Amino acid sequence: MKPPHTPSADSDATDWMGHLHQLERYVDRYLATGMAQQDHALLKSAHLLLLRQLGGGITSAELVHTLGITKQGVSQLVHQLMQGGYIVSKPAPNDSRANRLYLSERGEAGLAIATTLLDQLRQRFRTQLGQADYESFAEQLAQVVAFIKK
Repeated sequence: MKPPHTPSADSDATDWMGHLHQLERYVDRYLATGMAQQDHALLKSAHLLLLRQLGGGITSAELVHTLGITKQGVSQLVHQLMQGGYIVSKPAPNDSRANRLYLSERGEAGLAIATTLLDQLRQRFRTQLGQADYESFAEQLAQVVAFIKK
């Protein structure tokens, strides 16, 4: 028999962590399902975060700094994206030792689909919460992210 749940000071922290985890899993599943339906099943959240950084081209070293993940992590993501045809590598114009990564046409298409899916998801949240509460949620989330980046 399980002991009865006794609320404690730790329960708020545990609930908060659980809510964040559930939100992350929901967004990941929503994106994964939508991307798979559009023939982009390879693209997961981590890939999309990387693709968003490629605008005018970027080196792997710059990605390590920008994304805040290890060189090995960036290398794995880049390899997967190159294999999937989402990015291309070209020599850097001012440094013959470096290559810059760029979106391919497939990468641009995948990123556009992901953007549409995320817009749809934001609209679902806006509908559920109401405009004012959604705006407050989005603003507070941005404040938390700004705080942890300090």
